[in-house]
Amino acid sequence: VGAKVEARYRGKKKWYAGEVTKADGDVYSVTYEDGDVEDGVAEELIRAVEEAAPAPAPAAAAEEGKYAVGSKVECRYKGKKRYYPGRVASYSGGEYSIDYDDGEKESGVAEELIRVLEEAAPAPASASAAEEATSDGFEAGMQVEARYKGKKKWYKGTVMKRNDNGTYEIMYDDGDKESGVAADFVKAAEVVASDEAAPAPAPAKAAAPTPTGAFTRQDLYNYADTMPGPGTGAWDPFGLADQSWAFGESTPFSNEATIGFLRHAE
Repeated sequence: VGAKVEARYRGKKKWYAGEVTKADGDVYSVTYEDGDVEDGVAEELIRAVEEAAPAPAPAAAAEEGKYAVGSKVECRYKGKKRYYPGRVASYSGGEYSIDYDDGEKESGVAEELIRVLEEAAPAPASASAAEEATSDGFEAGMQVEARYKGKKKWYKGTVMKRNDNGTYEIMYDDGDKESGVAADFVKAAEVVASDEAAPAPAPAKAAAPTPTGAFTRQDLYNYADTMPGPGTGAWDPFGLADQSWAFGESTPFSNEATIGFLRHAE
């Protein structure tokens, strides 16, 4: 009684350390170090503590994958071609569990379907935008750019509401709406300044001089080409400049007089 021993608790294979508290012939009562008490333990199930088996090897270190738990990644959801942003929730047996930014969860994701999230560096905000964006975030009505559903591309829109949890309600310029947009996915809208001045208007055609003296058919065409305005020029599909007209007079107008009439009609 009082001897330090090891016994096979309830006849199991494993030996547990304890102390003999009672002996009754060939059976014993053993109080184990974990507090359990067992009566009627056969002698063959007990051995001196000096014969204890060597301590078991320390447990293997926890498995670690390529991507640490909590790291931001992109993953091909259910093996599809497109990558979606999320975080590594756990790793076991060469597979990952992923919590996607849109709220979906997926287990058993193979490592080859995961890649490091490539976050584009935000473009510097313009001076005016920087003044508007305070340490408290963006207020309703501000022009911003946001990553719609966590995608890489930034889309222009307007802050409709700033929620108490720091997320935003966004109305995009294309008409789409999105709720619960994380502050990390919102930035001040870029103001693009244009250095290109509007082209100067083309100079107007010089005013046509008023011809004097005899006026020929060629003079009429030359004169028409100098008239201001687009698409100007002589147009005489009926050959009027080659005709003489009486216009009710007893003596017909000469060809020169006809051309003079056409000149005034221009």
